[in-house]
Amino acid sequence: QRLAKTLQSADLLIALSARWKTEYETHLGLTNVAVLNNSIDPDIFAPAVSNATKHMGTMLFLGRIGRRKGAYVLLDAPALLKEKKATVKGLMAGDGDIEAAKDIISRLQLENMAEVAGWIDQQKKLELLKRSTVVVLPSFDEGLPMALLEGMAAGKAIISTPVGAIPELIEPDV
Repeated sequence: QRLAKTLQSADLLIALSARWKTEYETHLGLTNVAVLNNSIDPDIFAPAVSNATKHMGTMLFLGRIGRRKGAYVLLDAPALLKEKKATVKGLMAGDGDIEAAKDIISRLQLENMAEVAGWIDQQKKLELLKRSTVVVLPSFDEGLPMALLEGMAAGKAIISTPVGAIPELIEPDV
């Protein structure tokens, strides 16, 4: 009640997606909400466009490493594929619980299939995007993730959970 009153007193409340705008209007009764989607400059990611056949089976996760973004779920994939002798490489970059991800990789003996770069700069991000064919975000909770926008600008296939504003960005391929 108090939160809604405070937010209603603002001239404008900005939401990252139509879904979040609806949430604010429905659950808090707000009428002062506008949508301003995240955006990127696609030209910055043009150098990361690459031939998919050169990097087949290389998946990239960009974001906060932890449960909310589904990072640990992502590490289950190489473990399952290892049993089937599949050739896959998982790259993970971002802040968060880097050591926990490295521990999981070590415990599951996935050192040849998974790599955790930790926090990276823009140049390293472009390098990892160029080495990947897929950007993966198995997030449990999201707004409008920059990682997916960047992946699309770099010409990568996207695999993601349909949470937050992601369904507004990507239509399911069924």
